Amino acid sequence: MQVISTLMFCCNHAKSSLFSFLVLRLVQLSVKYGACSHSAIGFAAYGFFLSGSANDIEGASNYGRLSIRLVEKFQAKEHTAKVHALVYGGIKPWVEILRASLKPLKDAHEIGMRCGDIQYALLCAMQYCSHAYQSGKKLETLESKMKKHSDMMQEYKQISTCNLVRVMRQAALNMMGRSKDPLILTGEAMDQEHLLKNAIERKHRNLELLIYLHCSWLAYFFGSYELASQMAGHAQAIIHETCSATFSVCNHAFFNGLISLALLRKTGDTKWKSIANESIEKMENWTKYAPENCQHKLFLLQAESAFFLGQDANAAKHYEMAIDGAKENKFIQDQALSNELAAKFHAE
Repeated sequence: MQVISTLMFCCNHAKSSLFSFLVLRLVQLSVKYGACSHSAIGFAAYGFFLSGSANDIEGASNYGRLSIRLVEKFQAKEHTAKVHALVYGGIKPWVEILRASLKPLKDAHEIGMRCGDIQYALLCAMQYCSHAYQSGKKLETLESKMKKHSDMMQEYKQISTCNLVRVMRQAALNMMGRSKDPLILTGEAMDQEHLLKNAIERKHRNLELLIYLHCSWLAYFFGSYELASQMAGHAQAIIHETCSATFSVCNHAFFNGLISLALLRKTGDTKWKSIANESIEKMENWTKYAPENCQHKLFLLQAESAFFLGQDANAAKHYEMAIDGAKENKFIQDQALSNELAAKFHAE
C-alpha cells in the first residue's frame, strides 16, 4: 500500500496515465483486504476523480468523508496535507460553503510543513489562497498572505505551485488598481506574456487555465466583454480536456454565463443565449449540493436572462434574491456585482 501510494503521487507529478490505475488499485486493495492509513490517500484521490471526471458529487463527498475519518483513526498526520489537498481542495467546496475549507487547508499546510511533506503543504497553501480569493476575503490582507506564501514556495523550489499563487496575487493587485492595465496580468507579481508562454510550452495546463480564468473575470469586471469571452473560451477548452475538479470551474460557468448574457444584449446574436443557458443548467445542478455557494449565482444569471427577455418583474425579483443570498453567505464580491447589475437594470 505504501509503495502504491508513493508511486501514485510520482505518476501524478509526471502526468503519467498510470496515476488513475494506481488510484483504483489502492482503492481495490483497501476494499478487499481492509483499510490502512495509506487507504485514506486512495479514497481521497478517487473522490477527487469522481467530483471532476465523473461529475458524481455525492459519491465524491462520501469518499472524501471516509478519507478524512481514516486519517483521524490512524492518526496519520504524515498524510494530512495530501488528503486535505484532495478533499478540501477539490471535493468539499462542491458540498459545503467555500470558506469552510479555509481552516482545514491552513491546518494541513502547517502540519505538512512540520511533517516534511513540503510539496503538498505548499499545495494546501495555494488552495487556501484560491478559496480565500473566491470567498471574498479582503484583498489587501489576502495579497500580503499570497506574497508570503509565494516567497516560501520560491524558497523551497516549488515553482509550479508558486506560479499559480502569482497569478492570483496579480489578479488581486489589478483589482486594487496596482497595475498599469487592469485587463493584463502584468505587474509586481508576474508578467502575463512570459508566464502564459511558459505554461503553454511546458504543457502546464493548470497554470494556463488559471491565467485564462482570471483574465476573463477581469475583462468582464472592466466591461471588455469580447476579450472576456475569448479568455473564457480558452478556459473552457482546458476544463473540458482536464476535467478539473476545483471550485474555479463553478466560477468559470458563472462568469461565462454573465459574459454571454452581456454580449447577447449587446449583439442580439442567439449563440450567446445557448452558452448562457448551459451555465444556468450547470448552476442549477450545483445548487442542489452547495446552495450556499451557488444559489445566489444562479439567481443573478436568471435575473440577467430575464432582463434580456424583457421580463422586468421577474428580473427585479431575482436581482434582489441574488443580492440577499450573496450577503447572507458573505460573498461580498458577488453581492457588489449583483448590486451593480441591478442598478444597470433599473437605470434602463
